[in-house]
Amino acid sequence: MPVLDNLADDVIKKTIKRGVSFRQVTLIVITSDFKTQTRNHTLQRAVAEKEILRSNLDKLLTTFLEENKLAIRRIGVRVAGLQEVSSQTTLASYF
Repeated sequence: MPVLDNLADDVIKKTIKRGVSFRQVTLIVITSDFKTQTRNHTLQRAVAEKEILRSNLDKLLTTFLEENKLAIRRIGVRVAGLQEVSSQTTLASYF
């Protein structure tokens, strides 16, 4: 879904710009009856990778579509559990 690609791009750009990673992904859906519904997933570790965000959004949207037959008016993405990205020392830096 191109809309989810654009939303994922925007979220990743903002997290990288702010120097943070996230642990929770939330899909926000407004249906044709104007009700807001959310689906979320908590990751095992904080990340700031588009592929991980996109795959989780796909799973959340698939779950939502299986449970609901109403048309979607608007869709959004939210991330939470933000953590500052620290420059972690790697083993290779000691050699």
